[in-house]
Amino acid sequence: MKLGKVFIVVLLAVCFSASALAQDVPAANGPASKEDVERFMGVTRANNQTERILAAMKAQVRAQLAQQVDKMKPTATLDEKDAAVAKGMAPLDKIWSDSVVKQMEDDMVPIYQNHFTHAEILQLTAFYSSPVGQKMLSEMPAVLTEFMQAETPRIQKIIEDAAREAEAAAKEEKEKAEQEKK
Repeated sequence: MKLGKVFIVVLLAVCFSASALAQDVPAANGPASKEDVERFMGVTRANNQTERILAAMKAQVRAQLAQQVDKMKPTATLDEKDAAVAKGMAPLDKIWSDSVVKQMEDDMVPIYQNHFTHAEILQLTAFYSSPVGQKMLSEMPAVLTEFMQAETPRIQKIIEDAAREAEAAAKEEKEKAEQEKK
């Protein structure tokens, strides 16, 4: 009888341990754990990549602002133009602060968990740990910078055309309102 009770206790202990152990190991097709995603983000140097991409964007925005200032105030001195660009960039500098970058990274964890399983995150981590994955990570900011530079004239034209159209529509509405007053 005592041997039977010991066997049952040992059997229950083994079952309980196996159950607890199974809960600690994510299922391959289950969601990625926070640790999985953080490891992946570490391998991909997510914070460094985010900072590099934001730096490239910041430089591009600064250049666009400088062009706008040149067009709007062609006779302004260099100091006046620099001050105008700095004033335009000031509100945007909040976007590029370290705390915002950290919050963006924290926000990414549940997003990755929603879109990738445990097994997929492990595979992505393996890829980005490889030489090709590391090259992709190091080249991507340059690729994005070149893309942004190539697209800037097109985007600039769209913005300018939209501004002209909005200005013409406002002028037309103003003239229409003045005609109705008469």
